[in-house]
Amino acid sequence: MFKFIRSRAGLTLVEVLTAVFILGIVVAPLTGFFVISNNRARQTMTQRQALAIAEDYLERLRAETHEASFIYPGEEIPVETEGRFTVYTEVTELENAPGGDPENPRPLFEVKVRVEWNGGEVSLSTIRSELRR
Repeated sequence: MFKFIRSRAGLTLVEVLTAVFILGIVVAPLTGFFVISNNRARQTMTQRQALAIAEDYLERLRAETHEASFIYPGEEIPVETEGRFTVYTEVTELENAPGGDPENPRPLFEVKVRVEWNGGEVSLSTIRSELRR
């Protein structure tokens, strides 16, 4: 009878628990790695969306040419929202701008577009000689 019991193939409880323990030691760090990678990928995607919105706003400022679209330094520019993003536009006149004709100076303006979201912000700027909104 004892010969029959010994001949059955299988694992003991100690062997199963040892295998589960070793597997847990290997899988736990990998799980943390995947969670961190997923969070970083999500942050990168959000940052790219915000950058695309900022680029779009700067392109729209460059493209509009009608008279009512002039922007003046210090003028309040409305804050806009795009989903979870908030867009701020700021215009400042540059003092002592390099280059140009000293007899007939054209003012230069820095246009800065800042896109904020919960947890970050992206800012783009450009220099313009003519400002339009």
